[in-house]
Amino acid sequence: MNLNEQKTRQCFALLVIMGILAACSASTDNEAGPLIGAVRDGNATVELRSTWTGQATSFERRGDEDYRVGYFVRDGNVVAENSLLAEEDAPLSFLDLDMEAEGLAYSAVIAHGADTILTLTGSIDSTDGGDGTMVSDFSGLGAMVVASNGARVTLSSLEIRTEGFVRSAVITDEHANVVVRDSSITTMGANPLTDVYDGYVNSANMNTMISPPWVLGIQGGIRAANMLGERSTLTLVNSSVASGGWALLSTDACVEPHLNVVDSVLRILPESEGGMDSGDFQFSDRYGSGYGTYAIGGATQNFIGASISGTTYATIFTGGEATYSSSSGEIELRDANGEVFDTVQGAGRPTVIDSVFGFMSHGGATANIIDGTQVNSEGATFLYKSGAVTINIDSAELNPANGVILQMIDNDDRIVGGSIQAFNTEFNEAAGWPSENGNVSPPGGSPEMAMGPGGPPPGGPGGGDAPEGMGGPPPGGGPGPMPARAPNGVNVSLTNGSYSGDLFNGTGYYGLAAVPLEVTIGDGANLTGAISLTETRHIDETGAQNTHFTINEYYYLGHVENRNFRNGNSTLAVNIDNGGVWTVTAESYLDALTVGDGQVLGPDGQLVTMTVGGEPVQIAPGTYEGQIVVSPAN
Repeated sequence: MNLNEQKTRQCFALLVIMGILAACSASTDNEAGPLIGAVRDGNATVELRSTWTGQATSFERRGDEDYRVGYFVRDGNVVAENSLLAEEDAPLSFLDLDMEAEGLAYSAVIAHGADTILTLTGSIDSTDGGDGTMVSDFSGLGAMVVASNGARVTLSSLEIRTEGFVRSAVITDEHANVVVRDSSITTMGANPLTDVYDGYVNSANMNTMISPPWVLGIQGGIRAANMLGERSTLTLVNSSVASGGWALLSTDACVEPHLNVVDSVLRILPESEGGMDSGDFQFSDRYGSGYGTYAIGGATQNFIGASISGTTYATIFTGGEATYSSSSGEIELRDANGEVFDTVQGAGRPTVIDSVFGFMSHGGATANIIDGTQVNSEGATFLYKSGAVTINIDSAELNPANGVILQMIDNDDRIVGGSIQAFNTEFNEAAGWPSENGNVSPPGGSPEMAMGPGGPPPGGPGGGDAPEGMGGPPPGGGPGPMPARAPNGVNVSLTNGSYSGDLFNGTGYYGLAAVPLEVTIGDGANLTGAISLTETRHIDETGAQNTHFTINEYYYLGHVENRNFRNGNSTLAVNIDNGGVWTVTAESYLDALTVGDGQVLGPDGQLVTMTVGGEPVQIAPGTYEGQIVVSPAN
């Protein structure tokens, strides 16, 4: 029977545990809240009820939760009193599951303790039609597999499928280590714009969050996996993860989590396959809404022969480091303590990313795009909104369809405004360019806007997908030949490859502080494109300026066009050395240019012209400062 028939007859959930069909009829008008369903085990029918009240993860702000748990495992033993499916306390190290559930807030396995070493195989299918009131992927309420307090759990040839708000497949927390091997995960989520409970407010409040802050430019109702607590580890080997929108593999409320993705496939589903709307761009039918991974709390993430597709961003950075490389030879898998816990043989694949934007920063980031990694994006390879960012590109292939490798913009979620507890639901931008409508920032920008409305994210290193404030002192010049690097500066290094695309610094408008950019073209690198200071304005799918849109059009955030402009606040320095070549394709505004053992050429090897302060200067080895314009020679 379908879900509507079940509701009409006031009959709940079907649940098959270990291959046995379960069904139950129960009133939905329970004073303590709706009943959840039932478990049929053998000839006995057991009501799907709360089996344990407590805190399954290190996230304590929601207080004690009522969990409905198939198998509750502590220190290597299943605890029958806290489990729906265990008849007696006993050591437990292996479960072969054939599980189907329909109902609210059910968890298949909660595993605690360093003495818990558990392997799960088979299948888990869990769905609900709830409105999001009984779930949290911070507390683990409604997640399929929760591992915490040093537990080690392996998902081996396991298939997990979920539907409903925040019905995560995996949560790893507080020194736990979860390995997903030869497995398949599909989490469909729900639509927070249409299916959420009345009164839900889009925010970064981790106590209530069941959708991402729309100011990230995404929407959805599911993070397939979430990493919490101190030094938890998640590893995928030869596995696949799909999400209906928001996220695939996330980190949140965490300290130094460690993620390994080896020869695995990550995919956000487009609207045609049940995912969220991604707009009316000409490419929208190929993408959903959401990110591949989130890097926060000092996260370390390694993508080795990974395939990431359908995403708005492959990774959102808010304080972490990610490396994208190929899977050749033996690969050592390390945990969050840096210790090798396994070695696998790589399939020899490059990491390949197909995304609307390659990456986005809302805070500190180190991105290493190396070793044959291919990044195919519709917009910029890297979209910068705030933070101190280092981007290392070596032996990679970058294919931005709009021709932009780096797009630096003012943090447009700050322009949306609001607070951590409730973002505003509309974006407004004055018509015209900032230099025309009076929106060039004063020196240093507005201190209030630099931190962002509502102050920094709550809770220290984990901010509930909350974008970080720009923070730090205002950028500015300094003594010496190059502009001083501010704490929130951007540094890009290109080596060993031929790269085509522009790098634009469009920061320092709408009251926000400008951010310095430094680009180094080094050993074996040839960059063909412009590198320039610009001003930006938002555009829609037709290329027209987009002065107003709402939360329902979240996908417009981040989409801008550029015009060369020197606002007097932002800075841009270019270094060329160790045989690097900059092939200049269009007029470029700089503040500093250092030419060492390298070349500055025009298209087809032609000459370029340079002016400094309006005066023509011949390019030769050395350092130049001031209002620099470099252009291909006519």
